Amino acid sequence: MLELGAAAIENIPGVSQCRFMRPESADTAVAEHAVDAEIGPNEYMVNLRTQSAHYGQARLTLSDSTAFDGFHAAVHNFCTTLAIRIENLDYQQHLEERVRQQTEDLRLSRAFFRSVFEESGDVLCVIDPEFTILQANPATYQAVLKHSGQGQELEGAKCYTALHGRSSPCSFCGSLDAIRNGEVRQKIVSTPGDGIEERWFDMSAFPVTNNDGEVVRIIEAWRDITELKQLQDRLSQVAADREVLLREIHHRVKNNLNSVISLLRLQFDDFENADVQNAVTASINRIQSTAIVHEYLYKSSSLSSIDFPEFVTRVVRELRVTHNHSDLVEVLIDIDKLPVHIDAAVPVSLIITELVTNSLKYAFPDGRSGTVCVKGFMPDATTVELAVDDDGIGLPEAFDISTTDSLGMQLVQALVAQIDGTMKLTSHNGTHFSMRFSTNIAT
Repeated sequence: MLELGAAAIENIPGVSQCRFMRPESADTAVAEHAVDAEIGPNEYMVNLRTQSAHYGQARLTLSDSTAFDGFHAAVHNFCTTLAIRIENLDYQQHLEERVRQQTEDLRLSRAFFRSVFEESGDVLCVIDPEFTILQANPATYQAVLKHSGQGQELEGAKCYTALHGRSSPCSFCGSLDAIRNGEVRQKIVSTPGDGIEERWFDMSAFPVTNNDGEVVRIIEAWRDITELKQLQDRLSQVAADREVLLREIHHRVKNNLNSVISLLRLQFDDFENADVQNAVTASINRIQSTAIVHEYLYKSSSLSSIDFPEFVTRVVRELRVTHNHSDLVEVLIDIDKLPVHIDAAVPVSLIITELVTNSLKYAFPDGRSGTVCVKGFMPDATTVELAVDDDGIGLPEAFDISTTDSLGMQLVQALVAQIDGTMKLTSHNGTHFSMRFSTNIAT
């Protein structure tokens, strides 16, 4: 209960006492009031109400019951003044609570910033648009001491002078762009100096703007990544050395295989038996195909795959030379751009060698003309399909690839199994061979 003294009721004729009773859960008062009926000898109750509920009561005691008519108009003004004062008091309390909460939030925010700023192992400093250092954390002082050998006061100095020993802003500095564009900038920069070891930093610049959008501060963060950069350089050098070594190995293997081919060709004429000559020729073709794989690998921009269309064209050209076919037999190559992984390169090259050799050797006897077609494509996103077709005389009627004693066909089956592929062989208006294998092998 709030007792209102004489000063509060002095303007109300005949009122000698006013007691104000306010509930604990009252909302903000508004200037609404009503004078109720008499509730006791010379006592009247004045209700003060909010926009939504009953707010409180003021009980007025008259010194004389005959004074009611005289104080009735004044009590309205009194109640209005009282309600407004209570409303202002509530609003003031509300503002004070908001200010207190905002002050506490600001204190916590500053404490958090200070903790991060001071404890961070990265170089952190706050600069103005003129590149003057306003704040610098301990890590900044430690970095300056480590790389310059002497300590110095950083606040108030130009960042390009204190941190980099320059007389003007650094051309690589991300703060230049941050000041111009008002956007965060991140760069990998090096800071070489005369007689000082080159250091590499991951540098970020965070602009702070005022209400007009003008950049008034820049928070610079520098993380020393010199050791990481040196490790990256060493790994790059190891990778480069490894690539040179692998190319040299492929080159030497190719040369060694070509030496074997030369030896076989030198001895070819010493063999009078046709079967032996055929076996030697087949061996030469297989070795030649493998040598071409290694040649393309050491010449390729990638050591893990080869240019398949160009490779097949080269293999077929060598086979035509070996078998000395005339232009009556045309070899067509229709292969999509399918780089074949090194794990599949040799098996696939030997398969194509065997199939094209069979077509050139057996499909067109007695000078017959015809066509051999080598195709390669991807029927779906995970599968590679290769096909070798000819329109020659076809396979013998009783031919069964699963029981054949042909070394070439046995080799084809083994190679298809090696790359986890599937194959199909048919003979209708020529010979048609197709195989499929997963892109887990072909990339």
